[in-house]
Amino acid sequence: MRLIAYSKNERLLRVYLSLMRHRAQSALRVGCSLLLCCAVEGRSEWDAHSIAARSRTLVHEALSIDPATARPTFMGWYSENDTYRHTAATNPSRFPYEPIASRQPVDVHGASAAPLITWIHFNADAHHRLRRQRSPTEPSAANTAMPETARIALSAWWPLAADRISVIPVWRSGATQRVHGSNSYLNWPEVAAISHASTPPHDLTLSFAGRHLRTRHSIERNELTTVTLNAAQAESLMASSRFKKASLIALGREMREGDAIALIAIHVVSFARVTGEWATGWFDPQYNVTPERLQPIKYWQTDGCIDAEWPHEPDGSSAICFNPWFDATFTDTGGGNGTKANCLGCHQLAGTGKEPQVRHGSSPILENRQGSELIWSATKNTYSAVDADQ
Repeated sequence: MRLIAYSKNERLLRVYLSLMRHRAQSALRVGCSLLLCCAVEGRSEWDAHSIAARSRTLVHEALSIDPATARPTFMGWYSENDTYRHTAATNPSRFPYEPIASRQPVDVHGASAAPLITWIHFNADAHHRLRRQRSPTEPSAANTAMPETARIALSAWWPLAADRISVIPVWRSGATQRVHGSNSYLNWPEVAAISHASTPPHDLTLSFAGRHLRTRHSIERNELTTVTLNAAQAESLMASSRFKKASLIALGREMREGDAIALIAIHVVSFARVTGEWATGWFDPQYNVTPERLQPIKYWQTDGCIDAEWPHEPDGSSAICFNPWFDATFTDTGGGNGTKANCLGCHQLAGTGKEPQVRHGSSPILENRQGSELIWSATKNTYSAVDADQ
């Protein structure tokens, strides 16, 4: 059975959400609540193994090479500017996109103290649906449901120097971590050396964030997904204070022509379920044995979730699903720090007036939230209403 296929309970859940949105009569709403109970019980059809497999598939689909561009597929999707600006985009913008000056650092998973170079990507189905939702002349503007084929990704990139070995911090889950404080990349105990050499040097001592660290990982640069910057692109990226800060941390200077950015993390959400299938992946030089069918996920770990609570952790607590690059920076605000995060638990707060934070244990299904209501950029961007696409 294909994991993407809907169960009967999933279809019942769609009926429930639709009726609740149209303020059905109380008797009918009671009946729908019974359907919801069936839907929640249907979680058992997705065990931890199937969720992990689906997450790897979603990350692989986004990273798979598009033969037309020789780049990962998601890099050919529409940008945030394309999707939310007033004038419709004829074609997706060429990557790397211009920075979004209006977005504050806290809007990107709290990454203000440990900034990253990040962009949001929308496949064609997500792009066109979000634009229709924002069009004041579109009758379905109030409908937040997304097509089952819609995909949205958040990518993170790390600066690489053109003229020397570069350092990328490495998350290690077994390392000592702060229980309540931030575990941002500034404090990770390992680094990887990224070199142009076909046989990278090993056993190096490298400087990063005021520390001298001996690396156990040396990787050739062409084994990573990278984009080399021309002068105009480097200047554009350094116009963003957040991107500039990331460059100063990584390189000790601003980026310039000939430098590159390397993909280090990605979030992907599919709307094959009404509350999304959430997948995340990150660079891990220790995880370098990958089946050929899953290339190019070499040096990548993945995780995922379909619920803010289930399946429970071995200790009985709510499901944990986090990306160390995006989430480990969060401090504990009552639900645990970033190492206890859950993708859906955080995204259910989108559009509620709250900032991104760790939250789990309460399914967003119970809050009747779905589709674009769970997307931070769709609920927080500062663009005005858009023209409908032609």
